[in-house]
Amino acid sequence: MVRWEALPLPGYTTEFMHIFLARDLQPASAEADEDEQIELEEIPLVELLRQARAGELRDAKTVAAL
Repeated sequence: MVRWEALPLPGYTTEFMHIFLARDLQPASAEADEDEQIELEEIPLVELLRQARAGELRDAKTVAAL
């Protein structure tokens, strides 16, 4: 297992982000909450890296994990 810790807002909070590398996962079925609308989408790693380099992937936690 690979685990990485980061401080998202050092100097403001002591919150830690824990990022894990998970492999060989299988989709699980679960009931969504009434107010949830979740859609799964598989994106190849090379495409995520391309999006991050092009500035198209703007979620900082995701970019840091990549």
